[in-house]
Amino acid sequence: MPTNLDLPALLQRDARVPLNVTALLQLLQGKQDPFAVHLVDVLRQVQYAIEIIWRILKQEYPSIDGIEIYGANGEIISSFGPGILNIKSEAVPSTQATLGPQSLSLIEGTDVLDLTVGGDSVSIGLTRNGNSDVQIQSTPSGVAISLASGGKIFFNGIQVLTNQQETIAAATGTAGAAYTATEQGIINSHTTKINDIISRLQAHGIIA
Repeated sequence: MPTNLDLPALLQRDARVPLNVTALLQLLQGKQDPFAVHLVDVLRQVQYAIEIIWRILKQEYPSIDGIEIYGANGEIISSFGPGILNIKSEAVPSTQATLGPQSLSLIEGTDVLDLTVGGDSVSIGLTRNGNSDVQIQSTPSGVAISLASGGKIFFNGIQVLTNQQETIAAATGTAGAAYTATEQGIINSHTTKINDIISRLQAHGIIA
């Protein structure tokens, strides 16, 4: 027997605009309203129907490996199959999300977030404006963190690391028994070297 669902009354002030399927399901999970219970059941039936359609298609067309959904502009906005799910923004074509068994990619133009799990390796990549800014990889041999040139690491809002600084030449000179101009030169040289070390450490952010 058909049932009319009064969605506006069901959602009331909890609704968000736009309301996607994920948000709707999250909203319904907290409801005890009989309409909500019935709607969840309807959504489950839709899920089962999609699974049945998939099985029928595979039976009739064994070579099929995915389903594509087209938007109003004729472009593919969603596709899924046994190994991958891809969702593309119809409003912003350069924005999309791709999910596979061992990877996740979020793309907006030239900005990319990549997460990959494969074998003994786990990696995270952040690409901004086409530049690979951050790469983090964990393997049995250790964890490697790579930052693009000019990258900085902050703790509690305070910079502690950045690009490697230039080397500092070793202090030279041997003090004599008497305090002469040689000793004065050595002391002045050491003062300069110490100040250079302080400057380099400050540039890294290791010290204030």
